[in-house]
Amino acid sequence: MRKISKTPPILLLIFFGQGSALFITPAFPDTIAQDSSFSKDPFFSASEEEEENEPQAKDQDFPESEAQLGPEGESEEDPRPNTIIETANVGEQDAGEKTKNVSKTTDSPNPSKPPQATNTEKALFNKVAPDIKKVIKSGQLRVSMCMVDQPPFHYIENGKLVGFDVELAHEFATALGVKLSFVETSDWDSAVNLLLEGKADMAISNLTLTPDRAMKVLCSTPYAKIRQCVLLNRVLLARASGRGLITLRQVFTEYENKKLAEEQGTSYVTTASETFPAATVVQETSWDKIMKKILERQCIGTISDEIEIQKQLKSAQTMELLPVILKNKYDLLVVCVSHESPQLLAFVNAYIESKNKKCEVGKS
Repeated sequence: MRKISKTPPILLLIFFGQGSALFITPAFPDTIAQDSSFSKDPFFSASEEEEENEPQAKDQDFPESEAQLGPEGESEEDPRPNTIIETANVGEQDAGEKTKNVSKTTDSPNPSKPPQATNTEKALFNKVAPDIKKVIKSGQLRVSMCMVDQPPFHYIENGKLVGFDVELAHEFATALGVKLSFVETSDWDSAVNLLLEGKADMAISNLTLTPDRAMKVLCSTPYAKIRQCVLLNRVLLARASGRGLITLRQVFTEYENKKLAEEQGTSYVTTASETFPAATVVQETSWDKIMKKILERQCIGTISDEIEIQKQLKSAQTMELLPVILKNKYDLLVVCVSHESPQLLAFVNAYIESKNKKCEVGKS
């Protein structure tokens, strides 16, 4: 039997500028303690002695599972600009066949006589880079987003789309002086592909920085850093250990069941192959199917970010699953734009840095 211990909840700190912030302390179920049989595994986190020397975030002032967006005392009325939701059925409908649901409408005071730009405003507009000018002239910022709940980044709460990525998109639109339009997709690769098809201006959707994505589109300065985690079936791991396979590298090289189940259309299909080259990657269309494969012992585990692993552990409520944080393995989340929008990317990078729009999970 392996020693299991309770670890303190992980503090997620998201800054929203001007002194406001989002604090989240997700409940992380039983996690692995450093045990002697795996202590030499290069993929495990640093030992507890090493971790004690690193600065720890203070979380005693923030209640678990509670989050507050925006500064204290903020009105519950949504002050955000007009938002349009578009559904993009990639491969089935063209741009003219998308359905639109306007969640809010803001009519101008006198539609028949729109306000005229001053000479100064016209001069400033003429100096704007062509790719940004195109967005401003269209009157809307089209942001592609995968409509699969990924708290705290984007998810549906009380019928509204909320989260860090959603707020970031609203801030970009406000800074550009245009309305915000979300173009919905069913997976992350499709959110990026809409940029290549000219159907979106930005992709903001918990997107991980990968070499493959960087070859297709321009990627921003990372705005979030999340530790990678592997979720293992304890029974299969114990069987492998009984055969003298005492490190993850040995397990995913020599054990007969070295299958990793990964969600189709995510960067983890590539991550799994790169992290454990000898493993067999099985692609599934949903997390329900991934967890079924692991719990039925058809696959030994899966790799994902620790937020997703926390969610799956909480949902499964079983001691048969063992989460392990991988050493020095992180996901860097970025905003993506097309190669035709270099100045739009420069705007995004400047906004992220100047407004300190960054969040981090776990330790650096």
